[in-house]
Amino acid sequence: MTHTPGHGRAEQAARIAAKPWYRQLYVQVLVAIVIGIVLGWRWPDLATDMEPIGTTFITAMKMLIGPIVFLTIIGGIAGVADLKKVGRTGIKALTYFQVGTIVALLTGLVAINVFRLGDGVHADPSTLKTSGDASQYIETGEHQHWWEFLTGIVPNSFFGPFVEGNILQVIFLAVVFGIAIKMVGKTGEPIIAAVGRLTEVVFKVLSFVMKAAPLGAFGAMSYAIGKFGLSTLTSLGSLIVLFYVTSALFVVVVLGGVLALYVRLNIFQLFRYFKEEFWLILGTSTAEPALPGLMRKLQHMGAERSTVGLVVPTGYSFNLDGAAIYLSLATLYIAQATDTSLSIGQQLGLLAVMLLTSKGAAGAAGGGFIALTATLSTVGSVPAAGIMLIFGIDKFMSECRALVNFFGNAVATLVVARWENGLDLERARAVLAGKAGEPPLTNEAETEAPRGRPSGRSAAHRTVRRADRRGGPLMAASVSLAPSVLIAPDKFKGSLTADEVARALERGLLEGAPRARVSRLALADGGEGSVAAACAGRFSAEKVTVTGPTGQPITAPVAVRGRTVLIEAAAVCGLGALPGGVKAPLTATSRGIGQAVRYALAGGADTIVLALGGVATTDGGAGLLQSLGAVLARADGTPIGPGGRGLADLHTIDLAEARTALAGVDLVLATDVDNPLLGPTGTAAVYGPQKGATEDDVRELDTALGTFVRRLEAAGVEDAARLARTAGAGAAGGLGYAGMLLGGRVCSGADYFLTLLGADELLTGADFVVTGEGSLDEQTLSGKLPIALARRARRQGVAAHAVAGRCTLPPERTAAHFRSVQALTDLTDQDCANDSELSARLLAQCGLNLADRWIGGRTDEAARSV
Repeated sequence: MTHTPGHGRAEQAARIAAKPWYRQLYVQVLVAIVIGIVLGWRWPDLATDMEPIGTTFITAMKMLIGPIVFLTIIGGIAGVADLKKVGRTGIKALTYFQVGTIVALLTGLVAINVFRLGDGVHADPSTLKTSGDASQYIETGEHQHWWEFLTGIVPNSFFGPFVEGNILQVIFLAVVFGIAIKMVGKTGEPIIAAVGRLTEVVFKVLSFVMKAAPLGAFGAMSYAIGKFGLSTLTSLGSLIVLFYVTSALFVVVVLGGVLALYVRLNIFQLFRYFKEEFWLILGTSTAEPALPGLMRKLQHMGAERSTVGLVVPTGYSFNLDGAAIYLSLATLYIAQATDTSLSIGQQLGLLAVMLLTSKGAAGAAGGGFIALTATLSTVGSVPAAGIMLIFGIDKFMSECRALVNFFGNAVATLVVARWENGLDLERARAVLAGKAGEPPLTNEAETEAPRGRPSGRSAAHRTVRRADRRGGPLMAASVSLAPSVLIAPDKFKGSLTADEVARALERGLLEGAPRARVSRLALADGGEGSVAAACAGRFSAEKVTVTGPTGQPITAPVAVRGRTVLIEAAAVCGLGALPGGVKAPLTATSRGIGQAVRYALAGGADTIVLALGGVATTDGGAGLLQSLGAVLARADGTPIGPGGRGLADLHTIDLAEARTALAGVDLVLATDVDNPLLGPTGTAAVYGPQKGATEDDVRELDTALGTFVRRLEAAGVEDAARLARTAGAGAAGGLGYAGMLLGGRVCSGADYFLTLLGADELLTGADFVVTGEGSLDEQTLSGKLPIALARRARRQGVAAHAVAGRCTLPPERTAAHFRSVQALTDLTDQDCANDSELSARLLAQCGLNLADRWIGGRTDEAARSV
């Protein structure tokens, strides 16, 4: 499926954003670094006087780090409906951090053991004098215990961490407050809204500070070269080179390998994407100024805000790959230089200690040296005074440490986001490929954008005309500068899956509002596409080979999440599974559904969801029951034949084994069909014809199903007749009835899937939601997905907009549920019902219309000029 973009507002913004090279921030920082190096080399005394310029910029950035981390974490937690997700994300992040730290420590350990640069130095620790900053760092490290980073998490006061710049304590406060705000419910909603507004203000202040980044880089580099001199670089050049090469290999091979193999992204494209942050870190020797940009750009790539808000700040203290490489390499270098022999066992013991002390290397001046001294003091076998051997070059190694820490955290966040199904991989690839632009720091790019649109358009787009089902122009809604939009449609049957519909709408909406924060949720109501919708969310797909509707073996997908298994009836015995499309209304069987249920049970499932709809069978679920061990036999004791026709011969029935198989299992029958099993509104009469049944076939099937009910009553099955009259018994050719016999509970497919896929969580904090399906009609109003989602949105005060392939309802019927309705048939004269490419293009246009009229992207006159 391809999409031909128009000459949209995103392209105009991109042209505006394409500033001359000399106005690009990273170019200015690079030039400032070069000037600083030259000044420090030629005029060192003058260069050292530039220290206040660099330190003032870094101090200004540190001033904002605490508030940004605090507000971001609270906003991330508050936006998660299920607090279990917060814990799950945190555990996964910490697991990754520990594994990454171990690999980084081992990398430095291997490098220094291979090249052994300290051999031949023969330094006498008793002659090494400590002074100045080094003496202070050693004293601090000697009094710091490995466990203090754990006990130091809890602050002495609320404002203390912000004053002292203790990010670990800020994280602790933010997590506690975020959870508390979430747990007080509606009382905390005004606080959540205030956090969102305050976050925008803080980032606006950040944009002011970032304008001084070239000056900060100039001051910091001038001072470093002027103070320590280029000669320092050459005296221990081999150690510096080893550290830089080892770090580069770690980033490219280890981090790049993880990124490529698991996340499926390119590390070199990531380097290019973060080029501004790269030069900023190189110039200032610290990752702090780049932290806000990292969080902003990761969200722009498609990582969930809640994941970014939790993982990045936590990684700032717990995921220090560069510091880990430095610690292991420096420790072993000092041991070699002081002729301290360490066995492999002792080195691994050092590694275990460094796994803890490395956590104290962030946020404090000389943090790396303090952590190094704490390590040496804890072990005791390597003299702490040996750090004077490398003190002179530490300044030139700090840039590399910070860069590795930065990219380590970027990769960690992408890995955890992918692990949590919270990464829009398609968008991430588009952003890294330069096709989606970079996020502006403020709203300046949008406010400067021209309000009109060039008139030149492709032939494909000339078929489009704008319309609004409610009549008249739409007024721009009052939403935030970076609005949050949830796109949650059902499939457009015959042309696009729910996920494809959502992606097409997203493309158009982001063209009109590049700064919008978009969440996608592919929906299903229990019919065709249920597994695909679940897997587009938090489920994973597994394949199972079962019996198809006419007895042939087929491979069908099921969706699995933990101990919950979703089985889509349409995928197992649907009309699409019929060989050659030849219908078999009398003999099609549901036996494959029972086999899929057995597969779920064998895997330890405690919740089995049957998505009922779109089947080719009308056998009352007899095949399902037989597969689970139920006895359905003729008078001679042989099993009855397949399909509804086989029920006419039913004489003996025993459900004991089937009921035992499902004992203790929550069997969910997800359907929005309310038909009973029998009669003029029963499954045969209403749905038989679309499965190929003639009038005579319908009568035969309804009679056979009646025989099924009577035989159950004769076998002593309580409530057999009552269940046959229950709404939903006629779902999926009577599969609903069979499920009820096994203790299953019927629930609205729309509401169940909305809950299962986390719609309420995504609605929290959304400015509006976009939903829809192939046809908005009378059936939609009976409670299908778009209406069910609109009701939930209304309860949270979120406006709902609908998009459909066609709409047969007048505006007064939809106005109670949707702020606006767009139909593809109103946008073109062409038939798009079975044209996936045209449908996708028109849906993108609908998304653009929404951005124009509801996010206030352009004037109505400009919108109508297309």
